Amino acid sequence: MRLYKMELFKLFQNKIFKIGMLAATGLLFLYFWFAEVGGEIATVDGKFYSGYEAVQMNRKITEEFEGDLTDEKVNQIIEKYGLPTKLEENMPGWRDGNFLNDFGTRYFTNGAWENGVLPTERYSLGETELGKAYDEIGKTPYLAYTTGWKVFVEML
Repeated sequence: MRLYKMELFKLFQNKIFKIGMLAATGLLFLYFWFAEVGGEIATVDGKFYSGYEAVQMNRKITEEFEGDLTDEKVNQIIEKYGLPTKLEENMPGWRDGNFLNDFGTRYFTNGAWENGVLPTERYSLGETELGKAYDEIGKTPYLAYTTGWKVFVEML
């Protein structure tokens, strides 16, 4: 074990190793920024946002609904933001969606932008895979917009 620690110490003393680690971290950050943040979109009250602006807007609109997820909360989200319906060929995601109505469409309707299926049916929380999974573990799903890029439904 001592030999292992000594070898790690020698490695971390090497300038090239430090520069390489810094460069690799920088490249990962750039990839994350352009791949995740750059592709983020949101349409709120008829105004279109993209990139970091969309992240900020999605965070803002989600604050109102953050917390335990219920059928009433899902209905409020859909009533306020509607269900997205605009798809463009070779473009990922709903063109008229935001974090909340995309979440509602993805988990509580039969719509799926990946397959080009517009939402026509709505389901209650208990009828969805999400609701069934949480019933099995005896917990309530929690809705939050975390880290600014992905939906995260966590167990509390």
